[in-house]
Amino acid sequence: KVFLTNPSDLASLRVGEGEEIFVAIDDAQNMFHMIGVFEWMLPYFGLPPATINGVCYNVVCCSMPMGFSHAVVLAMDVMNHLIRPSVFSQHPRVGETPIITNTRPNSSAVTTLYVDDFAALSVNKELASGIILDAHSHVHPILPCAPKKLVLANTQDPTYLLGLAIYKQGFILPSATSLQDLIPRTLAVAASAPGLK
Repeated sequence: KVFLTNPSDLASLRVGEGEEIFVAIDDAQNMFHMIGVFEWMLPYFGLPPATINGVCYNVVCCSMPMGFSHAVVLAMDVMNHLIRPSVFSQHPRVGETPIITNTRPNSSAVTTLYVDDFAALSVNKELASGIILDAHSHVHPILPCAPKKLVLANTQDPTYLLGLAIYKQGFILPSATSLQDLIPRTLAVAASAPGLK
């Protein structure tokens, strides 16, 4: 079973009164292309043979295509193997606890893993950054991480995660670009639906 964080998990988070939420994020670069395909699977990821000037060519994808039905499961397994036991196991996943606060033991941070994106949310800026730097140290030697996507806590406000803008004050909104895309699409659907005009 794959646990994918979704926006409702993030939207259900609450911080303690007077506390701020800090988000640190990292991203494994080109995740799917870093996972090779077993040789016996190659015929399933190829184009039909083509003959050009009497030479037969077999074009196959040697890395895991994103559209492969099990690609997300395999990518999540790789990431879980790299960071869940050593780093993320010390903190609950987003969705497992509704409140993050310094006033209760073991509830000052939550983690999330979404395929190749991993993040820590905490009321403690140093803790959030420390969790991500620790996870980065486990992932980076095996999978390159996107340097521009490593965001330490408190370097951006808001911090963007899964299409949401997470503000230090503890509120979460769809990002401006998501809203710019969502509003016209919603209005178009509403305009075309009978009875909603």
